[in-house]
Amino acid sequence: MRQSGQPAADGWPRKKALGSETPGAGPTAGELHAGAVAASPGKPSNFALEFDRIPHLNEPACRLQYRRIARRAIIITLYLLPDPSRSSTRPNCKEQESEMRMAGRTYGIGIIGAGHIGRAHVKTWRECPRAEVRAVVDVIPGRAPVVAHEFKIPSAYTDYAPVLERHDIDLVAVCTPPYAHYQPTVDALQAGKAVLCEKPFALQVGEAERMVAAARASGQHLAVASARFRYGAASCKAKEMIAAGALGRVYYGRASLFRQRGRPGIDLLKDATWFLSKGHAGGGALIDIGVYEIDLMLWLMGNPRVLSVSATTWQGIGDPRPDGMVQNVEDHATVMCQLEGGAAFALEVAWASHIQDQHVRLILGDRGGLQFGPLTFFGPPVAVGRDCLSRRVLGKGVGDGAGGGLPGIARAFITALDGGPAPMTPAEEALVVTRVIDAAYCSAATGRPVVL
Repeated sequence: MRQSGQPAADGWPRKKALGSETPGAGPTAGELHAGAVAASPGKPSNFALEFDRIPHLNEPACRLQYRRIARRAIIITLYLLPDPSRSSTRPNCKEQESEMRMAGRTYGIGIIGAGHIGRAHVKTWRECPRAEVRAVVDVIPGRAPVVAHEFKIPSAYTDYAPVLERHDIDLVAVCTPPYAHYQPTVDALQAGKAVLCEKPFALQVGEAERMVAAARASGQHLAVASARFRYGAASCKAKEMIAAGALGRVYYGRASLFRQRGRPGIDLLKDATWFLSKGHAGGGALIDIGVYEIDLMLWLMGNPRVLSVSATTWQGIGDPRPDGMVQNVEDHATVMCQLEGGAAFALEVAWASHIQDQHVRLILGDRGGLQFGPLTFFGPPVAVGRDCLSRRVLGKGVGDGAGGGLPGIARAFITALDGGPAPMTPAEEALVVTRVIDAAYCSAATGRPVVL
């Protein structure tokens, strides 16, 4: 934010009393403005009146002529001199030129991690206006050069340090496995880069807290890709309706996401075996795909304080990997969050289940409800009926996810780098999500609720 001199309490610099001026000192810009504003037909300004104090100008003809000259000069200053009352909001010419250059520039992107998710980021940023992927990094020898060649990225590295030293890199996307999110994120922030960190934010609450502190200290944007669903058309409209009071007082939210067979490392992304390790991934279905629903629902419900978390987990659905690799993370999780103000949020999420794939989201208020897929509003029934009146919210042909996903996040980051609003799921909100997930795993392990 630009800083400027502060005016007096009433918005104007105080005018000196007559006779208190420093000898030889002329009026300030603020005084000239005050004098110009005070001048009006039939009422000479204070500056015109000061000519009365000059002895050899006391002849009537001289006095009249000099009053006219003074008025003209003062009025001209109103257009030529800066207005102190507006100095805190009106940029100078250099600042305006800088902002104009910023608004049209192309930002350099560095991708840390060239696996499945790293490739998805490369594809997204390549399609994002005014973004250019200029470097890709992966610690596995040979992986980054392959991605660089495929997508025509100028530079490939096995160490991210050289990327952070480059002045043509403005933003870093951290696309490593979750256990390796912390260090590159903090290092990038300390190097003056904006950071988009993949979900989950961190595996440990302590790491997440230090990442938040690093972002605050650097003054750079740090946001998390668990915001994917926030940018969708249905989510944005639901947020708008809830904020406008269309649902009344919101008291409950629920998300259910079931896959029949969708275990990373087994059923899909079969080479990404780190998904099956608690030490590398932090957990299974809950931290992998449940994180999106926690992020979205807390945001839709107004980011209320989470008071307590209760959870259960289950592992052992479906055949294991044929090579005998051990999976020690959950296939299924159920979570209940008690929120400040008496509201609650429930989550069911499964990598694998014996049920048809389904994805349900709903939010209930005392005057209305919303159900996603497609986004539909339910209002009170008519006087003689019991069925709620309902209407589809989005226009014909507009899907719930329109405008969302990684492309939505990328566009928001460009806007933020231009000086616009910060991207959604900033570090502070990602920290809350991390605490909820950590509490859920603790509750599942102990069989007791965890108070936050």
